[in-house]
Amino acid sequence: MKWIVVVDQTEASIYRGEDFSLVERMKNGKGRLHNRALTRSKPGLARGKAKGGERFFAMTGGKDPHVEVAENFAKKISDFLTAKKHLNEFDDVVIVAEPRMEGRLRGHMNHRLKDAALWVQKDLRKLNTHELRIAIEKGALSVRRLP
Repeated sequence: MKWIVVVDQTEASIYRGEDFSLVERMKNGKGRLHNRALTRSKPGLARGKAKGGERFFAMTGGKDPHVEVAENFAKKISDFLTAKKHLNEFDDVVIVAEPRMEGRLRGHMNHRLKDAALWVQKDLRKLNTHELRIAIEKGALSVRRLP
């Protein structure tokens, strides 16, 4: 059995390949938020004593908040697929993702899941199920297996 996963940093739709029935839809509610909303609970300025008086300095994290949110979502998708692969719910999985999300997903996959994965490097989240099915069935997408 083959599954098809169409993913971007805001949503993932997982279909059964035979009939294109929806297995799971996962949403990343933080994927579209602005930086300010993502960092609201993070520390801002701190005071410290320095030669000549009191100084302020920024307490910033090292990662871009959007990258961190996308990484967490990629891990969530990878964990879901790993669990389903462990239960033998699919043999192969075709993952349709834009290049950055593809790299994030691959970074969180174990070897067994990587071996089962075929990749399409495109952002097709905007296609409806019917358009996606036609594109895949007609071979309009270049599917490849990565090492």
